Amino acid sequence: MDVKSSVNSVPQWLSKEYIQKVLREYKNDNSLIVKSSECVQVGGNRGEQFPGLMWRFNVNYETKASHTVTKGTYIVKGSLDKKSAEWKIFSHLGLFQREMEFNEKIQKEMAKILSNIGDNSQIFPVAIAFDPDREAIVFQDLVPRGYKNVDKKTGLDLVHAEMVLSKLARMHAASVVLYQSEPEIADKFSVGLLSQENTELNKIFASTLDVLIEEVGKWDKFKNYPAKLKKVRKDFCQRASNAYRASDCFMNVLIHGDLCTKNVLFKYNSKNEPIDVLFVDLQLTSWTSPAVDLLYFFHTSLQENIRQGKIEHLVYFYHTELFQILSKFPTIQTIPSLAELQRMLHERRFITLFSGLLIQPAMIVDDETTKLSRDIGNDKGKICALYRNPKVQQAIKYLLPLLEKQGVFD
Repeated sequence: MDVKSSVNSVPQWLSKEYIQKVLREYKNDNSLIVKSSECVQVGGNRGEQFPGLMWRFNVNYETKASHTVTKGTYIVKGSLDKKSAEWKIFSHLGLFQREMEFNEKIQKEMAKILSNIGDNSQIFPVAIAFDPDREAIVFQDLVPRGYKNVDKKTGLDLVHAEMVLSKLARMHAASVVLYQSEPEIADKFSVGLLSQENTELNKIFASTLDVLIEEVGKWDKFKNYPAKLKKVRKDFCQRASNAYRASDCFMNVLIHGDLCTKNVLFKYNSKNEPIDVLFVDLQLTSWTSPAVDLLYFFHTSLQENIRQGKIEHLVYFYHTELFQILSKFPTIQTIPSLAELQRMLHERRFITLFSGLLIQPAMIVDDETTKLSRDIGNDKGKICALYRNPKVQQAIKYLLPLLEKQGVFD
């Protein structure tokens, strides 16, 4: 048999004939013949917050021109089963439609914008096919090209973090320029992760906060924080919605929306030094303040010593990159100052609470307590175990006084 797959995890339509049709269209060569292929499901690891089904296709093919067998590897990303419990939670977000729009159109326009100033940076993987009927996107596989994730339990050091922020500044800047010619992107991407429309998801995060409040009350020297956290819990959904709303006073951009270690892949040289990074999973991109991406990234993805000692430096680094890029476009008349960016971060400080207390814990502990947030949000025992982990407690004990100092509990 020339197609190997797991019957239980790979849909029937994802066949040798399917990938052959995709490759013929992508390479514009009807002589291309897939000789053999293997398809396996990938992803779905514990600690990943948001949904998506993925398969890896290992393909051997040949063409009339080549006369030799060529190997290729591709990732097929599909939507959730419409009968699943997850579908009820995430369906209204239009995750597939959003990611398809971004990969089929937006990222290409961003690349053109940056190339106009001589910046040929690649920010995202190449999507080679779009299948709206089956809600699937086919990407070039980054793994054979040497890209890989950093261990999310360890987090990113300063060099890795700066590399991410350099690419993020380019993504944000390109979206600002794009908005000038296509202001409709603000409406197309108006719904963010915690927007008011996301009722089910907000309930899950709020219930997770309930468990945290109960656990914090048992910690010595932190018994005054449950009352403060309860003030946040009382209007959690409104605060969350406000945090993701586009700004009326400051610059807005297309954010990644889930910028964390699992969604950034690095390439390394022979000395194991990072030389490039690409962003994946653009299903939660939205039009809002760049502070949302920055704070989410800082409080989910950095090594703890970097988070506690280098955020000010990283904000300055990001602003320098953003300023240098935007200043090359004559049509951009207003660029936020560093002081304005700092005010933007203060305005969105709820994201520090959300990402640091409700997202990061499930990333820095990788065991049976850290399944998808939508699962642990409905399982008090699992989330109690998560917040009783010493590493999680250490991180939260640092963060709570910081949140108080920033006025998040006011």
